[in-house]
Amino acid sequence: ALELCRRGRELTQDAPERGELAGLIHETGRAHHFLGSSDEALKLCRRALETARRASARRVEADTLITLGIIPSLSTEEAISALEQAIEICQKDRLLFEESRAHNNLGVVLDLNRADFQRGREHYLRAAELGREMGDLSSELFASNNAMSNTISLGDLREAERMIAHGRELYEQLVDPGAAGENYLAEINSFEFTKGQLERAVLGRRVLLQKATESGSDFGLAEHGFFLGLILVELADHDEASVVLNETIIHADKARWLQVFPRSLLAIVYARQGLAERAREVLEQAEALLSERPQAWAELILRWSRANVLAAEGRWDEAFHTFEDAAARLAEGGFRPIHARALRDWSEAHLARGEPTDTERATELLRLALLEYEEMGATGYVERVGARLAELGN
Repeated sequence: ALELCRRGRELTQDAPERGELAGLIHETGRAHHFLGSSDEALKLCRRALETARRASARRVEADTLITLGIIPSLSTEEAISALEQAIEICQKDRLLFEESRAHNNLGVVLDLNRADFQRGREHYLRAAELGREMGDLSSELFASNNAMSNTISLGDLREAERMIAHGRELYEQLVDPGAAGENYLAEINSFEFTKGQLERAVLGRRVLLQKATESGSDFGLAEHGFFLGLILVELADHDEASVVLNETIIHADKARWLQVFPRSLLAIVYARQGLAERAREVLEQAEALLSERPQAWAELILRWSRANVLAAEGRWDEAFHTFEDAAARLAEGGFRPIHARALRDWSEAHLARGEPTDTERATELLRLALLEYEEMGATGYVERVGARLAELGN
């Protein structure tokens, strides 16, 4: 696609500035984005936007703003502004397909850059509604998947189950489910993991990772590798998690996508293996990446990771303060599954220190985690935490 766009630009480089030229420049920029060339994508999309505005090509203008909104090198404020402008153009010109994409991309920006999964979910649901209006099952399913993802991340598993059932109806109607279908299967897997159905989850995520390997998608390999790593950490298979996450980092760096996440998780893996120096090294890599492009969701995950590394280093006061801070922020954002996981790690840190009051404090934290899981209906974790409490004599 990129080569075709480049060839087209060569043939039209002296052409008058019309909507077709703006569209070609935009498609070239979009191709660069998906190949991980963020700076080139930004330059081309800015040029396409100027050309489209001079040519009064409203659809191309909206389309370009939609792509601009997800280019990593754009600031959060600029990204949100671009997507809101796109939505306004689409609403005025009744561009339903483009408006659906704009809402979907705005949801992504709110998720990653603001960690506002509630508002992000609203935009995904609006995108899905527009897909339904158009009778475009694939677009509806694609956006619904993202809404499911947020619903699962917020721990509303009963609503997620309802959404999965509706998604299955859409999935079964599609002759070729394509990317929307793959994403739907990934959300089922995330639901299984968050519910605590770990054996099913690990098998399913291996299949998804293999499909991403076969397609050669660095984006897919970064995403599925990270989620497989999460499952393996929960299963305490730290050796395989280390291998998977190191490979995932390679693909995340190529795609310039989710780079902080596998490093944050790998630091936790090393911490649990007693490799404090390696954990610190990987944590510092994640911190450096985050400082280049701050993202609120990545920062929350990094705080959880940092607390685990401090505990592995035996810096107990700093570790407990960081666990407390991370847990409070996760609770404030409504991220119940990972909040419960952070409480469990905090509990284990107290047990590792082993002072007279630590067992009592560890038990309190585990009971808080158990309450979260019970209220979510995460039955597998209810059993796991209950068993851990029993080991502690509770």
